[in-house]
Amino acid sequence: MGPHLRGRTGRVPFSMSAWVAPNAGKYGQVHVIPVPQNGPTEPPYPEEFLFRFTHV
Repeated sequence: MGPHLRGRTGRVPFSMSAWVAPNAGKYGQVHVIPVPQNGPTEPPYPEEFLFRFTHV
């Protein structure tokens, strides 16, 4: 895996935080995993899910 990009913030049209697969753009689709706002700061998912997009 490349450099750890965990915790990177972005904007998504959701009312909650979501984890997006960093390689989603390569395949022309965005894989979003919603997580509760009071959820953990780290995703309980494998290394593929590193980008955190927080709704602002």
